[in-house]
Amino acid sequence: MSTDGGECLTIGIVGDDLCEDVEILQAAKILGLKFTLIRNVKEHECEEDVYVVSSFDSPQYKALRHLKINKIIGPPVLLNNAATNRLGFEPRNKPVYCLAMDGAVVCVSGIYEESEWSQLLSYAIKMGARVRSEVTLQCTHLVSATTFSEKYRLAVNFGCEIMMPLHS
Repeated sequence: MSTDGGECLTIGIVGDDLCEDVEILQAAKILGLKFTLIRNVKEHECEEDVYVVSSFDSPQYKALRHLKINKIIGPPVLLNNAATNRLGFEPRNKPVYCLAMDGAVVCVSGIYEESEWSQLLSYAIKMGARVRSEVTLQCTHLVSATTFSEKYRLAVNFGCEIMMPLHS
């Protein structure tokens, strides 16, 4: 378990709930990670390579983001890596809560309200997806509010999975 420089990856396990979670601690040990138990971000120097937080709505997560830390994962990422013996774990530059959309490439069409569009892309990224502004052969999913768009027609031709936002 190493970063590019061959050093051991260090993780910060954040919050009282995770610091006492036997499954999380065991997962870190299985992966051979050096880890620090961080009960309170505000009282810690935050020098770890990646941080595990139980919720992306928590004060601990918000404190890490306030410090401009992006390498944050949710417990499902750590547990998945331990269960699959995924030893090539490398932190991403954006917070990722789970890997439900790992490998997916998502594009959005027909959603004009910026807050809704931004929220959809944020969810996709936090589930491990990459996002694109245009439908290409690499796109695997299109979130579309309408079937009357060029992006929709391209997505159908390329065999993308097509989803509608909840409000539609």
